[in-house]
Amino acid sequence: MRFSKLFSSLLVLSLLSSACGNLRIKTEMPYQPNAKVKKLALVALHLNPPILPEIPVGDASAFNKKLLANKKEIQVLFSREVEKMTNELGMGLEAQFGISTDYGQALKNVKGYDRLASKSDDEVLKVKNDIFSEILIADGSLSLLDFEEGNVKEYLEESPRLRSQLRSLSKSLNVELIAYANAKVVVDKVQRYGEKANIRLLIDIYLFDDQGKRVGQSYGETEPFIVSGSSAKDFDLVFEAYPVLQNLILTDLQKVEE
Repeated sequence: MRFSKLFSSLLVLSLLSSACGNLRIKTEMPYQPNAKVKKLALVALHLNPPILPEIPVGDASAFNKKLLANKKEIQVLFSREVEKMTNELGMGLEAQFGISTDYGQALKNVKGYDRLASKSDDEVLKVKNDIFSEILIADGSLSLLDFEEGNVKEYLEESPRLRSQLRSLSKSLNVELIAYANAKVVVDKVQRYGEKANIRLLIDIYLFDDQGKRVGQSYGETEPFIVSGSSAKDFDLVFEAYPVLQNLILTDLQKVEE
């Protein structure tokens, strides 16, 4: 059954890659299953504000004005999607690794949650951006990392403080494995007069053991979609592509190296 699932996922990846040549999956560190791991906590999936185009200056400015006109609708869409993505990833991790997984609302039922929630700092979930300035996490997720200027990726990969924080977090949540994810929508390749642009969804998924050591890391991005920017619904295209992308990432994350 597991081989069949792996084969099917790889077949989908092959078909998508040959069709567009732009869907990307890259596993930096495959996760090796550990029989001692009984519980996993997806502490937070961070959905960054969309990364807006800057060049060509005139064309990018024209396109960004259309996004600004739909700012409220886009914010509502992103708030809804971070909840869906978090639940999707939590269910995916549980199914892929076959271990009990707490995420989103379910985290609130963990014994040590209330004490950790009291330490959450929403101020770090801000970025300098004239149009969109908030990193989103799902209800129930925890904002405990003190990264600066919205640089979640840099903190998860380079911070010297992270390891001790994760050891404490693992103990408080009584889990052997911790997951974080960092997602963003990138807008680029703006066409003349800002008529259209490309959008892609990028996501990094990280796994850490109860000693705070990184034991798994994989990255994926959807194919680019061409949009006009005239409607918040343009972003639906990348979010609808996320479940397939996630499945491919998690399958590749647990691949067995020969």
